[in-house]
Amino acid sequence: MSPVSIVENKSFRALIEGAQQLSTPPKIMCRRTCNNKISNTYIEYKENLKQKLKTVDYVCTTVDIWSSSKRSYLGMTVHWIDPTTFERNSSPLACRRFKGAHIFDKIPELIIDIHSEYDLRLPKITKTVTDNGSNMVKAFKIFGRPDLPYSECANILNVNEIFDKNNEQSNDDMDEDEMLILKEFPEAKDSDIYQLPNHERCATHTLHLIPSRDIDKARSNNNSYRKVHDAAMAKCRAVWNLCWSPKLVKFTWKSLVNLQQAPVQPGGIPIMIALLIF
Repeated sequence: MSPVSIVENKSFRALIEGAQQLSTPPKIMCRRTCNNKISNTYIEYKENLKQKLKTVDYVCTTVDIWSSSKRSYLGMTVHWIDPTTFERNSSPLACRRFKGAHIFDKIPELIIDIHSEYDLRLPKITKTVTDNGSNMVKAFKIFGRPDLPYSECANILNVNEIFDKNNEQSNDDMDEDEMLILKEFPEAKDSDIYQLPNHERCATHTLHLIPSRDIDKARSNNNSYRKVHDAAMAKCRAVWNLCWSPKLVKFTWKSLVNLQQAPVQPGGIPIMIALLIF
């Protein structure tokens, strides 16, 4: 992403003016005008979204933290069903800088601030969906509202023994997507004042992590499976690596064309199987 000041760069202006191919060069806005347009567009979007959210009784939000170029961000989206058309709607709420380590007690501050900015009261938010990062899990466990009584959580899968409990205290600046800690919800607290809404873990993220863990465990415990798995993955990587070599891509393409034109004998090998056993 380039800074707004790029609109005043000579090379950028020459690129825009040359790309238009007009007899009269287009007028390119200055940096101040660009900043004002961005700010006005954001204010208008924010006010329109607040008006839309006032018309619905319940919403669901999602929260995620990620790092890029040594900078961390917290993003939040809101989802609701239109009361008239029953259509699902989604809109981004914020993308804020998350300075410092991804510590669990810093997460509620940003979430509550975004909720207040859009007038989202706690009873209106049915769920907040996050990944299985231990920082998110601990933040909602301590500061969130329990969704189920402790007695009703007996059937929830408990796989704490897979992971080291020290992972919950990690202060790394990277997002802890690789950590999956499924455990029972805490008992209901005496106080009715909560800072965060009910918590829901992303089902897609959970299903993605469980098989990946199972595959690693199967590879380490079963030599026969490891040999078959590694051989298949090596062939897939070899095919994928062909995409990065122009000469090999040209050779492979010609081979595929010749293979398609050649008559297939009874019991012949299909094209994709031939690629995997080359």
